[in-house]
Amino acid sequence: MRFIGLLAVVLGWSLLAQAESLDTVQVPVDGRGDAQRQDALAEGLEQMLVRLSGQRDVLNEAVASEAASRLDRWVTRYDYNTLDDGSSALQARYDVNGLMAFMAEQGASVWGMPRPGCCSGWWSRAQAAARWWWKVIRFMRSWLRKPSDVA
Repeated sequence: MRFIGLLAVVLGWSLLAQAESLDTVQVPVDGRGDAQRQDALAEGLEQMLVRLSGQRDVLNEAVASEAASRLDRWVTRYDYNTLDDGSSALQARYDVNGLMAFMAEQGASVWGMPRPGCCSGWWSRAQAAARWWWKVIRFMRSWLRKPSDVA
């Protein structure tokens, strides 16, 4: 039973990591001042719009400027990280559901869920791994229930 619990925790962490990757972006910054933060958050919002629509052309539409004018509405959290090369980056998390609804209201294309090449590929690999583990568990259960042939 402990093994099954551990497997569930590992799969849960994997799912959480995948979910975080959709709503989180990391943007290099030169400093931690207000101007640098606002520029990085605006660049992160552009990355989110492209990610959610699946098209770079969304940045040329009115929805991009409208969303940028409400930048504080979409940012749910941000923090600074030091990268391996010693440079700094701002990591920002955005309100994906709110952005998707806003984009749809504005008539922009929105790439739905599950996302091709992202979650759908991950999900099929997770299902295959789970099937394999269940086969192992069933085998171990049947092996443990058999009477021993030891004399």
